[in-house]
Amino acid sequence: MGTLLKAFHLNPDHYKSAAMLASLYYISAVYDSALVMYEAMYHIDPDQLSTLESIASLREYLNLNSSALEAYIELITRGMD
Repeated sequence: MGTLLKAFHLNPDHYKSAAMLASLYYISAVYDSALVMYEAMYHIDPDQLSTLESIASLREYLNLNSSALEAYIELITRGMD
C-alpha cells in the first residue's frame, strides 16, 4: 500500500490511485482513511454519484451524521435513488 499511497501523493488528481486506496482501506476496515480517499475521488470526479453514495454511507457509519445527511441530500437533489 505504501507505493500506491506515494503515487497518489505525487499525483493527487489520479482517480484510479485514489479508488484503489479507498478499496484497500475499506477492505482493511480503516474506514476513516477510506472516507478520505472517497472524498478525494469525488473531488476529482464529482459526476460519480456512486462515490458520493459511498461517502454518505461511510460518514453515517462513522457517526458523522450531519455531514452524512448533507451527502444524502445532495444525492437526492442530483437524482440518485
